[in-house]
Amino acid sequence: MKKNFSSATGSCSDNTPKWVDILTCIITCWYSVAHHIMKLLTLIACLGVIGATGCRQKNPALIGYSEPPFVAQLKTQSGLASPTESVRGGVRRLTGLHVFNASEASFGTLTDAQGIEELEFEATDLRTPAFGEIGKLTSLKTLTAINCQLLPEQLAVIQNLTNLENLELMFTVIQGPAESREKLLGELSSAEKQTRDTLQRSGVYENVIQAALLTDRAMPYLSKLTKLKKLDLINTYISAEGLKHLKDLANLEVAHFGPMGLTAETVTPLQGMTKLRSLEYFNADDGIVDALSKITSLEHLNIWSGDVTDIGASRLVNLKKLQRLEIRGNKMTDHGLQQLRPLPDLKYLDLSYAGKLTTNGIAQFLKLRPDVEIKYVRN
Repeated sequence: MKKNFSSATGSCSDNTPKWVDILTCIITCWYSVAHHIMKLLTLIACLGVIGATGCRQKNPALIGYSEPPFVAQLKTQSGLASPTESVRGGVRRLTGLHVFNASEASFGTLTDAQGIEELEFEATDLRTPAFGEIGKLTSLKTLTAINCQLLPEQLAVIQNLTNLENLELMFTVIQGPAESREKLLGELSSAEKQTRDTLQRSGVYENVIQAALLTDRAMPYLSKLTKLKKLDLINTYISAEGLKHLKDLANLEVAHFGPMGLTAETVTPLQGMTKLRSLEYFNADDGIVDALSKITSLEHLNIWSGDVTDIGASRLVNLKKLQRLEIRGNKMTDHGLQQLRPLPDLKYLDLSYAGKLTTNGIAQFLKLRPDVEIKYVRN
């Protein structure tokens, strides 16, 4: 019997490889939870600051402040519209908006929000031409879309938002029947056919390949966003062809996306990201790990390392700043594990599903590195 487990943001099925299922479930199910926890913590912190400073309309410059009229209108056009404000030099101004379940009319209203730096959509259908109005908000530094209906082609509207520093988007391209993705793809180019064939030979399933091809087409839109510091593409994948378009994002510090079918040669665009601190979510082998070991700024590396052996482990010691290493499903032996001991800043090591490791090997590592927390789940 075919099983299918789904959430509002994605699905896990027995039609995809084990490592794709695990990562998809972890990313889609936990990302939204963590996102809301962070918002709650931020609210608590802000309340604490307000209480500590006694900010209760004592400053005459704040008296008489009124919410911009378009915010009131936006509240009638969406399920919820929450403004974010800042106070500097006694002047309060609108800096951001969180919009929940926005209607199509709300996109036109948002064009009045000139000057805002943060915009977050939640539970909103962004698959509408009206979403193009967002391209007029050129002051945006952060754009977030969580639990929304969003396809890669919608990225065309943000290519002119060249001040963006943080981009977090959760897609729905991998959801729905294969026929809908085939319709979106239409006729494949010769390069796309070659990518498809390469991924098929690697055992990648058709729904993942279709998602990667669709997302690849949108990657040129991101190539102009050279101020980006954080790029988080959730619930989708890109191929080596898509990754090529990100090579000029030299200011990236956090890159969370799902590259598929990479090799030691095609992973090289990441090497130009010399400020990269966190890199997550893709499959790797010894050659890829060797290439990644050149990104010496890395502090966090999260990969499904089904083909990483002791050779790859020996390359990781070049990452002297590494604090968190998640290298699940690897083929390392106890000898390879011991090669990770010299990493000076390492604090967390996830070795789940590493079938060749033994409890004795882990105990030996911890004896010499008791400051490291190890997570280990057997197959």
